[in-house]
Amino acid sequence: ANTVFHCFTGGPAEVRRCVDLGAMVSFSGIITFKTASDVREAAAECPLDRILVETDSPFLAPVPHRGRPNRPALLPVVGAALAEARGEPVERVAAATWANAAVAYGLD
Repeated sequence: ANTVFHCFTGGPAEVRRCVDLGAMVSFSGIITFKTASDVREAAAECPLDRILVETDSPFLAPVPHRGRPNRPALLPVVGAALAEARGEPVERVAAATWANAAVAYGLD
């Protein structure tokens, strides 16, 4: 993918458009926010091979860390919320997002 939608904040319609464009979609701590039901719905609809997770450190700390600086160590909190929104095991989402990151960023 040549495009990554960083810190995705859209809903299902927007995620479908991103996927149609061939882009990756990156979910941040926003997915844990009480008011972000549209982001969770988008995460549930996004194909697993197009999903990335991020912390956007030092911003957008996930619940229950809101109000404090975000940090890379909180990535598992974001990943767990993503897995919950998708109704999938954390391990499956973690493996997929790792593989997706490798593809998106040319990692070995």
